[in-house]
Amino acid sequence: MPPNIVAEARTLPVGRSVALVLLAAYKKMVSPLFAIVIGPGCRFEPTCSDYAAQAIASYGVRRGGWMAIRRLSRCRPGAQWGYDPIRPNRRHPLEVER
Repeated sequence: MPPNIVAEARTLPVGRSVALVLLAAYKKMVSPLFAIVIGPGCRFEPTCSDYAAQAIASYGVRRGGWMAIRRLSRCRPGAQWGYDPIRPNRRHPLEVER
């Protein structure tokens, strides 16, 4: 997760901040366990947790969370892979380091 998003969580609304802190905790504690059991190999760049953090920071918990769920649904055998960034939010732009 890009460090500026966690730092940015301090200036965002409470709901977004909580979601970003939970995503950071997931990435530090749970994600490494998946790498041990399943093996490394994310299909997309940025990873799904980074994508979710960027989407929530930019679009809010409801829409950003929905975007993250849609992204997770595309992570299956036979699906596409590659670079898949979030679309820029034209209403409330947030600089996201990629």
